[in-house]
Amino acid sequence: MGVTCLIYLPSAATSALDRIAYYLNDQLDLKEKDERWRVSCRSYRDEVAQRLRGSHGDTVAHSYTPKAMYVLRLGHYSRLMSMVATVTERRGGAAAFPVDSGQNAGETGVVVEVEREFDAIIAKLKNLWSKSQEVSLEGRCYGRPDLVVRTGTLRVSNDPVPGIIIQAEEISTGEQHPSAVFSHLGGLLRRILSNIPTVNPVELSNALHIQAPVIPDRGNAQPFEYADWPAEDPSSGNVPSPEPIIHDWHEYAAVRLKEGHFTKSHEAYQFFRLFRQAGLL
Repeated sequence: MGVTCLIYLPSAATSALDRIAYYLNDQLDLKEKDERWRVSCRSYRDEVAQRLRGSHGDTVAHSYTPKAMYVLRLGHYSRLMSMVATVTERRGGAAAFPVDSGQNAGETGVVVEVEREFDAIIAKLKNLWSKSQEVSLEGRCYGRPDLVVRTGTLRVSNDPVPGIIIQAEEISTGEQHPSAVFSHLGGLLRRILSNIPTVNPVELSNALHIQAPVIPDRGNAQPFEYADWPAEDPSSGNVPSPEPIIHDWHEYAAVRLKEGHFTKSHEAYQFFRLFRQAGLL
């Protein structure tokens, strides 16, 4: 498989999807495919801590580190993806699903591929895992031999979620390191979405984890988004806009995935992390 880059823009209007489709076809020669983009993700709550509390009291329960489990179904892939991660504690002792391994010291997890029957197995283990939430995604796919771009909208428990979600996948990466391909895909999404009127440039930069530069001659040191950086104009003395380097911010090592090799597990982790950070799971 290729390398993927996935972003979610919560304030973008769904009408932006038609403008994106036109741009993909007109500027990048990406043709709409017959297949739909379908993804679903379920989160499960660990019931062991509750059982321990009921049978052995709070002291034993507090010594147990609860887990959260996520099961991802990709419509374009034959197997399921699953992640089990530790659950962190908020102040006051309230359990919270993990949000960001960089923000929650000591958080660990693992991402694995499982067979489709895994869903049925989990359904029979209600004394260990109880379903917490489900996110679903549906959209369209546009492609050419070397590139696929997918666009869509989200639902949580059948309720529409504001915004749009976009994934770019480079099919043939050759000998390039995955991080270099990810940077290229991030730059591609930035160029595509910067041309869409309803896309907020600040939100786009945040979604891509771009650090906004500072124009040195303005005097007030206010940051500018790359989308708002002035175009090069020698007569006015404007500084040309540099192309930002977009780093892959996913901490694959935290879920026992190799950094230099991209697999379906890496793609799945991008979904798990995005859904958690967006507060959807």
